[in-house]
Amino acid sequence: MTNESLLAREPHLARVEDFVSPAEASFLLEVLEKQPLAHNETGHVCEVEALPGLAPLEARVAAVVGLTSHVRSVRYRRYEAGEGHPLHADEYIIEDAQLVATAMLVLAAPEAGGATEFPFAHPFPVYAAPTLGALVHWRTAGTDGSTLSRAVHRGVPVTRGTKAVLLFFFYVPIDSYRAAEATRIAESGRRGHVFVAPRAGTQLTCIVDAGLPSETTDLLREACDARGVLFREIDACSFDYLPSSRLPSGAMLFRPSTSTAAAYVEEYLAARDVATFHGELEGTLFPCAAPLRARERAGIDGPRTLPVATTDTRLVASFVERVGGFPVVLKVAGGEGGLGVMRVDSMPALRSLVDHLIRGQGTIPMMSAYVDDAIHYRVVVVGDRAICAYDNPAREDDFRSSPSELPGSYTADVPEALAKVAIAAVHAERLAFGGVDVLVHATGRPYVLEVNYPCYFPQATLAAGIDVAGPMVDWLVARAEALVTNA
Repeated sequence: MTNESLLAREPHLARVEDFVSPAEASFLLEVLEKQPLAHNETGHVCEVEALPGLAPLEARVAAVVGLTSHVRSVRYRRYEAGEGHPLHADEYIIEDAQLVATAMLVLAAPEAGGATEFPFAHPFPVYAAPTLGALVHWRTAGTDGSTLSRAVHRGVPVTRGTKAVLLFFFYVPIDSYRAAEATRIAESGRRGHVFVAPRAGTQLTCIVDAGLPSETTDLLREACDARGVLFREIDACSFDYLPSSRLPSGAMLFRPSTSTAAAYVEEYLAARDVATFHGELEGTLFPCAAPLRARERAGIDGPRTLPVATTDTRLVASFVERVGGFPVVLKVAGGEGGLGVMRVDSMPALRSLVDHLIRGQGTIPMMSAYVDDAIHYRVVVVGDRAICAYDNPAREDDFRSSPSELPGSYTADVPEALAKVAIAAVHAERLAFGGVDVLVHATGRPYVLEVNYPCYFPQATLAAGIDVAGPMVDWLVARAEALVTNA
């Protein structure tokens, strides 16, 4: 069939557009909806025994699939909004015949969502969108009878509308199947198959590790599902570093994990034609080494800050004077949630702490001015937009702060001055995404403390329902499309 496209070589996943006309699909749908349907967590379903015109349709499907033996199972499924099918493999045996292939005919296409995802397909994962009249088919078993792991798939939940499909399950004795596959492979070059590489902006690879909060990937996956984008996780610690694991042109890559292992994987997978939140390829390998100076050069105000690499009392005292006197803030890099941020109120306390950090721990802390009478904000930036902002009130009996638990503290309408300085800070560090910590003094003057990349972005969604993952995916999609267009 000349309009058949090969979506994946393994598990021989192919697609035929307009296999049936809209009128044929409508007729089949009308007949099938009169059958007694059961309902469970995967939608409405019924086994189909005999229908007007079913036998000729079976024969047409079998001819495309390349297995002319009897189709012993036909199933109808209808999914409404919120319904999908979890990750699974098609595997079953009837008498002496084994399930070796599945074909799916789309009779009703949803407005959004509802794709069939093959996360382990080779050479690239596949996200088969449900278009009206299309036939998608794949092998489910190898010629030795083993279930193909690359054929494992899921039905992405429908977001809007209704998805209805007719499924054809092919059962063949393994010896017969082995012979049929040998014939198919020999003739594959003459069947007119065109391999279709993934379009730009249709695959997002997310580098994860054991310490990553589950809501981070949950929100990203939901955003991808709603946009017809395949979402794939790569575990940083078990990554294989094989050339075949590199990403195709136009793919998207994001590393929400902060571990060194995740950073190494990002370094390996980053390429000039892969969309990331880094302003340039070298940003993945060499993140901004001097963010404070980069922001200073961009004209962005922050608390007066100096590195303390000495225990010389007079020099340390002069640093205190230059940043504005006591109290001062010492910060050691690498901590999260305020860990490593210390307020110091006297010279004896500072001397002992600096001595411990430099001589005992081998670290060089940064000394900053303590900005009193200020509100600490976190501003999440994506591209040229400040997506949201929320205040971080000081903890009880502590000068350090934590995100507010009050929904009213979160806003998607970020004040212009706050948005401007946060966006400028992210761009100064060659990034297109980040969580910017800003102190806003009582006078209204903002002081940028730092840009966090990657940052914990679900906070605003969980606390106040502000969507952050969606704009993140939208930006990466646009970036991927631009990279491929301008290549």
